[in-house]
Amino acid sequence: MAETQDKKQIEWLKYINTLLITMILFFSAMSWNNTNQLKREQAEQNTELMRLKTKQDINALNVSDINARVVRLETDKIDDLKLWVETYFERKK
Repeated sequence: MAETQDKKQIEWLKYINTLLITMILFFSAMSWNNTNQLKREQAEQNTELMRLKTKQDINALNVSDINARVVRLETDKIDDLKLWVETYFERKK
């Protein structure tokens, strides 16, 4: 009788162990899949961030370049600008 009870207990323990191992493997696979998905998303976000930073740098360079051109035009052509304003604009009295 003790043998049959031990066999039943061993069978239950085998069943529980199999169930636990199956659950652990299932959750490990889910975790691995989520980790890989997060890594892919992070790589895409890093790529997009670098693209945005590059665009921002290009825009900043363009703005400073335009500013330099305007300053150079103002300093080089100030007399022409004053003459043009005096010629084409009428002052209010």
